[in-house]
Amino acid sequence: MSEDLSSSGRAAVPLNETERQTKFKVQTTALYAALGEYVVAFEMAVFSARQLLLTITSSDMLSQQLIMPAYAGLTADPIRAVLLSTCATAIKLSPHYDESERVKAQAILEQICSRFALLTQTRNEIVHGTWFIGWASPFDVDFSTADGFKPKNTKTGVTQTNLSRKVEDFNLLIDDCREMTDLINRMMALKAGHKFSKNFKWAGKKVTLEESQWTFVRKSQKCA
Repeated sequence: MSEDLSSSGRAAVPLNETERQTKFKVQTTALYAALGEYVVAFEMAVFSARQLLLTITSSDMLSQQLIMPAYAGLTADPIRAVLLSTCATAIKLSPHYDESERVKAQAILEQICSRFALLTQTRNEIVHGTWFIGWASPFDVDFSTADGFKPKNTKTGVTQTNLSRKVEDFNLLIDDCREMTDLINRMMALKAGHKFSKNFKWAGKKVTLEESQWTFVRKSQKCA
């Protein structure tokens, strides 16, 4: 089946209704799947942050179980804030690091946590936004874009963030979340006493890993 789409998303050569309904189901199903996979990928980063906190603050399983209630009810941004503060303290107190390594480790930690904060902001917009997946006129034949909005109260009234994502956009976000999970897991060097900065590399001003160190296959072609 081929079609010539105009800029409005309507076919210059109209599809028959069976073709249109088939395309509707395929494209909207893909959007729902990508949205769901993104939510799962983000929560895995939060899970990794929580597990890292339990590991570096506890010496055994019993201690971890005792301290777990302190972290169990924390959502993404509070977990990130506690992670930043706890790891900064661990870096400062570690007998394995000289001053040079402490400076490098702190810079890496801050950059990872800043990126985590941006991911959390995007996640909140998406998860708490209102989406109109599959909403179309009887003449539309392209359903590959999910549009929506997220309202916010301000001192001058209600503002609105407009949202628009395709499957490819969700795939980029999924990769970002999986990168964050891997970066957080590499911070386990704090517990092992290994040199923190050696577990990461700088790409420009961005903290990243060697390509062979990522534990997932990218859903997008975005560079690490």
